[in-house]
Amino acid sequence: MKFRDFDEFSASNGVLECEVLQLASLPIEAQVLRVSLDRLVLMRGSENVPYATRTSGPPGSCALVLQLESSGATFWHGRAVDERTLLSYRPGFEHVGRTTGGMVWASLLCESTLLDDAARYSRHFSSPKPRRTCSTLLRRDVRSKRRS
Repeated sequence: MKFRDFDEFSASNGVLECEVLQLASLPIEAQVLRVSLDRLVLMRGSENVPYATRTSGPPGSCALVLQLESSGATFWHGRAVDERTLLSYRPGFEHVGRTTGGMVWASLLCESTLLDDAARYSRHFSSPKPRRTCSTLLRRDVRSKRRS
């Protein structure tokens, strides 16, 4: 689906509650591709203008989100992120972010039990202890590469 208005874009996902504020007076070109499976929703989106967003997820669902490319800087919960960053959101999450340019992103939303099962198999990633902010950054553990 293609959009020229952030209100339509925000309402398009059908899963998340979104508020988006455009930060530049440029014509908007945004699109979202959504694939809904049994207990899993895959989305890929892109926007061509800088914006700020507040997004919240449904209780019982969690998400993995990653930036695929960006024409500016991207900040999620005040931290700079790039194409090497994978964000994990816990059930009932709230996401606050902004961009200084356009961005392409991908997300996976699922029941928290589904992601918990998958996390048991991800032994090559290190993660800080989960905090109440409902998001976690995962980074490749260099030492695990040597042990594999």
